[in-house]
Amino acid sequence: MRTRLDNDFRDLTVVAITALRKALDDGAAKHPAGDWREQSRVEQIEHLEAHLEKLLRGETAEDHLAHLICRAVILRALMEDD
Repeated sequence: MRTRLDNDFRDLTVVAITALRKALDDGAAKHPAGDWREQSRVEQIEHLEAHLEKLLRGETAEDHLAHLICRAVILRALMEDD
């Protein structure tokens, strides 16, 4: 039996994965494959903060929320690698 939490999880997972894919596609055009592994946690946090600031300012040149989500996922991956 599916619960409301199951439905929310499914819906939010689709949103998160779609945003992550968009940011990864954008990044693939700019960076070599695996480049994110060469950056420190601090660098990832700085990039995340930069996207947050741009999002809050209303800048629309990039999907800053998608890139923020991507940086958060990358940060989590780096933390799990330790």
